[in-house]
Amino acid sequence: MFPPDIRQERFELPLRLGFVFDTTTVATRLIYSGVFERYPNFPYIMAHTGGALLAVLERLDNGYRLFPDCRQHISELPSFYAKRLYYDTCSFSSALLMMAREVAGADHILFGSDEPMIGRGTDIVDGLPIEESERAQILGGNAARLLKLHPL
Repeated sequence: MFPPDIRQERFELPLRLGFVFDTTTVATRLIYSGVFERYPNFPYIMAHTGGALLAVLERLDNGYRLFPDCRQHISELPSFYAKRLYYDTCSFSSALLMMAREVAGADHILFGSDEPMIGRGTDIVDGLPIEESERAQILGGNAARLLKLHPL
């Protein structure tokens, strides 16, 4: 049995969990339905650093291995598609950003602002234990590359 709709809950759950749940659900449906397989060169950018997608990738891969409907529209493990996605930095967790870096690489992370909700500016990226070249990619280089902008 599933809990009541999170959007009807108290304790600011729509903000605390709703966005994360919705982002994760949409990403999972896009993976399993084959959208990322059919359009591999489109740069999909996942809000909220992918929600909980990165944390449940092994669970999704396991579903692919065990259940025919989880592999009906895709030919690779879900983690294969997740590695090709882009993730914004709208996260409260530097650990999640490091997980995104580990899964997809620093070249697949884009600085994102969730003002006024997070209100952190570039602090979370500035505090990551990464090379300065990766920080430059995340804080603008990746977006410039994706959008085909010339460096300032």
